Amino acid sequence: MLIPMKRNSYQCLAIITLMISPVFAYASVCDNETTLHKLLTQTGKYAEYGHYACRALPAEAGFSVLAVAQFVQDQSIDAPDGHYLMHLYKINDQKQNVVASYHDPASYVSDAVALTGIQLDTAAYRLNPKQRALGLRIEYRNGSQVFPYAPVHLNLYDFEKKQKILSELPVELYRGENDMHCKNQWEEQNAVLHMLNQKTKGYANIRVNMTSKYYATHAVQGQCKDLPTKEDSKSFTLKYDGKQYQVPKALREFSK
Repeated sequence: MLIPMKRNSYQCLAIITLMISPVFAYASVCDNETTLHKLLTQTGKYAEYGHYACRALPAEAGFSVLAVAQFVQDQSIDAPDGHYLMHLYKINDQKQNVVASYHDPASYVSDAVALTGIQLDTAAYRLNPKQRALGLRIEYRNGSQVFPYAPVHLNLYDFEKKQKILSELPVELYRGENDMHCKNQWEEQNAVLHMLNQKTKGYANIRVNMTSKYYATHAVQGQCKDLPTKEDSKSFTLKYDGKQYQVPKALREFSK
C-alpha cells in the first residue's frame, strides 16, 4: 500500500494480515468401504459388489456421487433373470449423508446377456457454461466362450435437473467367434466423446468418434498365426431435442 508523505515522496508499507480460520479437507466417502455400506443402508438399496459405484465430484468439492444398480428378479420364471433399476445419490462428504437423489425410470434387462457392473464417469461433459452432465457406464457380458459378447453403454444425467439426457449410448464392445483352438475372429469397439461449441436447444452437441478393430487368427502348418488387423472409424453427432440426446440409428446399428 502506498501512503503519500511530505515533499510528494512515498513510503512503502508492507502490511501482512494473517486471517486464521479452520480449514478442513474432508475425504470422499468413496474412500472408505465401511462408510459406503452405511450409505447403502441409508438409501435402503441393496447391491452386490460391482453393482454400486462411488466417485468424488470433481466440480463440487466436498461432495461425492453414489450409483446403485438394484436387482429386481422376474417372478414368472425360476431362472435368475430380471432387471436392474439405477439410483443416483449425491453425498455430503463431511456429514456423510444423502442430500439429493435421482431414480432412473428405465429398467435394464439382465438375462442371457447379463448386467455385470456399473462405473461412474465424471469426465467433463459440459453441456453449457453453467451445467455439467454426469456419466454412468453400464457393463454387460454373455456367458459364451465360443461367441463372447460384452458391450458397455453410457448414460448421461443432468443431476441438478434430475433428468436423464442420454440413454444407453454404445461406447465399448468386445465380441467374437472361435472354435476353441486356432480359428478365431473378434472385434473391439471404442467410442470417444467430444463436447462441441455448437449447441442445440441450449446443450452442446456431442461428437462421437467410434473406432472398430478386427482381429483374426488361423492355423498355418499346425501353428496359430495372426492375420492382419483391420480398422474402421466413423463419426456421429448427437443433438439435444429438449428432453434427450438423440442417438442416430446408424450408430446403434454400428455396434450391433
